[in-house]
Amino acid sequence: MIRIGIIGCGWAGQRHYEAVASASDAKVSAIADIDEDRLKKTRENWGVEHTFKDYRDMLDTELIDAVVIALPHDLHREAAVLSAEAGLHILCEKPITISVRDADAMIDSAKRNDVTLMVAESNRYDNLTEKIENLLKDKRIGTPVFATWNDLHKFKRWRYEDRPWLNDPKRAGGGHWIGRGIHLVSPLRAWFRTGGAGDVDKVFVKEYRSPSFETPPGIEGNISAFLAFDGGQTARINMGVEVQHYDRFNDIRIHGTGGSLVASSKNYTIDIYSGEDDHPEIIELKRESSFKKEMKHFLSCINNNTEPKTSGIEERNSLAVIEAGYRSMREDQAIKVEMREN
Repeated sequence: MIRIGIIGCGWAGQRHYEAVASASDAKVSAIADIDEDRLKKTRENWGVEHTFKDYRDMLDTELIDAVVIALPHDLHREAAVLSAEAGLHILCEKPITISVRDADAMIDSAKRNDVTLMVAESNRYDNLTEKIENLLKDKRIGTPVFATWNDLHKFKRWRYEDRPWLNDPKRAGGGHWIGRGIHLVSPLRAWFRTGGAGDVDKVFVKEYRSPSFETPPGIEGNISAFLAFDGGQTARINMGVEVQHYDRFNDIRIHGTGGSLVASSKNYTIDIYSGEDDHPEIIELKRESSFKKEMKHFLSCINNNTEPKTSGIEERNSLAVIEAGYRSMREDQAIKVEMREN
């Protein structure tokens, strides 16, 4: 039985608690949160015996074998390094942190202390994104040539009432390019590598802030990002929060040397086009909790001493694309992405 301590009992911490509760080989043994009222309520709701206002005190005990870090992004590095030094395995919320430099420090600490470092990039454990990866692995549309992913919402503003720190770009690392964009960059990187296109080589990102866009200072507006891969293939991401009707667009199109696929997160289907037939093969998928699936993977990696699918290095490299994208916005040019291999 793997004993887990959850650091941060907010929205993400709640999701991870539910994921641990669904596992047969793990339990939440301790929780930590700086908010005393939330800590008390969470203890009552979860029935967890051991609580700490300062997570550092929890790390000094013998109560846990692993931690879930569900803190604001700018606190990830310190919590991960201290947890690694305490000999604890780590599941850290996405993004891994707010800078590649901090991510490297987290990775190096985990390596020195021989502990698992996994990033909770839940979109990589979603049934839809996993199915696309398997289809590309099986060459159902040949080698990917180019892709488009639209992620558009009717927010009209970027403002979180339940997690106000997300409105502060210094704490969150930015706005929806890092907050939402990392969810798109990580699967795209995996898909194109699986399809034989290599990893992201360069990124070019343009931002547009319309006069109607209400947002805190420093939070980016609408975004179009262009990713160029090692093999010359490309992917485009369109992100925005100003769709002027009720719906949300989240659709994926990948065109390959042997066909095309169109995926809809709303309908939870994948249409595959190939050959001369105008009618696609339609794959209907079942929705499952990606938090529960990623927790199951984390526990398996600990038990079997295997590398997580969303390892520290893997998601450090996703963050490198995001970081290069912010630089591209500032400098109005394509930026080379510096990847790390080990």
